Amino acid sequence: MMLIGFQKEFPGLGVKIRKYRQNSGVELTQLAAQAGISTAYWHRIENEKVKVLPAETLRAIENALGVDFGVKFPE
Repeated sequence: MMLIGFQKEFPGLGVKIRKYRQNSGVELTQLAAQAGISTAYWHRIENEKVKVLPAETLRAIENALGVDFGVKFPE
């Protein structure tokens, strides 16, 4: 289970990120650079080793992959 920013549970998010990355055909190093994070951190997110994922990081990953995972934050 992974919590995002304000402590919202989003089970399976890491698996979804991995699936979209693998289907993108883009190298992990390039995606991580676009998201502004290290490849090691990206792997930790995919493996759900990161318990609280900042909203900004999630949005950066979404932008790098060109997807919206549907995670909404309170205004």
